[in-house]
Amino acid sequence: MSIDAASAAHRPSDEDAELRSIRELIAALEHAQTNELVDAFVRLFRSDAIRTTGHGRRLTGREAIATFTAEVLPGASADGRATYEIEHVLFIRPDVAAIKVIQR
Repeated sequence: MSIDAASAAHRPSDEDAELRSIRELIAALEHAQTNELVDAFVRLFRSDAIRTTGHGRRLTGREAIATFTAEVLPGASADGRATYEIEHVLFIRPDVAAIKVIQR
């Protein structure tokens, strides 16, 4: 995983704690997907979130994410299990990070 900041001023004061929180969020996402927990999965996204699916489809907003997730998540584990790997974290501000996650 690579970590970057737009500038030194954009690094959080406790970078380790922020990275731990990011890892916990991604673990919760993976858990919800593995266990086909649609509501738990969707709750992890802000109302204005942008998500790109494992197949490259871009979803804008929690409502679009919820609709898509409700259609595809139930029964999805029958074909295998998705895993998430954090590839890159960019701190835009000390309290905002853009995260690139690889879904396999």
